[in-house]
Amino acid sequence: MIGENIKRYRTLKGLSLRKFGELVGLSQTAIAKYENNEVKPDGEKLVKFAKILDCKVADLLKDISNRKPLNLNFRKRESLSGRKLELLKQIINDKVNNYLDVLELNNIPYKQIKKYKVSSLLDAEEAAYKFRKDNQINEVFPLANLCDIIENLGIFVVIVNDNKKLFKDFDGVSELVNNFPFICISSDINYYRQRFTLAHELGHLILEIDENLDEEKICNEFAAALLLPRKALELECGTNRFAISDKEYRIIRDEYKVSIKAIIYGLNKYNIVSDNYAKLAYINYNKIYKDEEYNNIEKQTELPRKYEQLVLRLYTQNIITQSRFIELMEDCY
Repeated sequence: MIGENIKRYRTLKGLSLRKFGELVGLSQTAIAKYENNEVKPDGEKLVKFAKILDCKVADLLKDISNRKPLNLNFRKRESLSGRKLELLKQIINDKVNNYLDVLELNNIPYKQIKKYKVSSLLDAEEAAYKFRKDNQINEVFPLANLCDIIENLGIFVVIVNDNKKLFKDFDGVSELVNNFPFICISSDINYYRQRFTLAHELGHLILEIDENLDEEKICNEFAAALLLPRKALELECGTNRFAISDKEYRIIRDEYKVSIKAIIYGLNKYNIVSDNYAKLAYINYNKIYKDEEYNNIEKQTELPRKYEQLVLRLYTQNIITQSRFIELMEDCY
């Protein structure tokens, strides 16, 4: 138990066996023996280990044998591999398992999610329309807080904090764990990308996609149509335009909370502007708006609130101790 925890926190810290050994004044072989539970560290060494690993002694003593392993499918993320991929999996595994504990203590049952069959790209757009209709969201209304909508369906959202920018190739992933649907997204992507990723991963969970189709492309189409439907774009811009002004782009972006690149895509897809105009607009996007939107990363964000609410409920009802409350709240953002 202790050995697994030492290895886990060493990996989270990004330290090799050799480097960790140097920091604590032990050989690589000695550290390996501790991690393999061949030798048990005394109290003094536990304190030293915890200090270097930026964790508490209690974290190293914690029993995680009942943690449920997750079968995370990162889909087309070949560039995220090796130690960084294993580290990301550990972080997500810890967060999701904490969430599962909170759900169990609150007696939260899983909800059956309505599925939408998709046999073509057009079906993906139609699924987005049906999803809005089924959830009583007008087709031209902006989706204010997508996290709230998703969590009210019984889908649980987890934010993976990436302040050290270790996982540049990770946007998000979605999985069913013990029948509970989870969406995990990175904190280190801009607001508009975050919302698109949420919508995209929602697609993976609720769409029944024909096996002959490109699932990623279908989920992209679903996300685009969900966040900025055709009727909404035609309402804002009309049905036939030679050009769109900078001010119009910004108004639509701020209202619907989608990137200007997504707006250009919709304008071109629905033939509101020509292909030639769209090509020029994409070039201008890279010159003018791309950096501006990335820098929005700290100004706005989609924040899930269900987890914090459930942890607070447990604490105020004296179901969990103060130490457990503090531990669980570390997963709040």
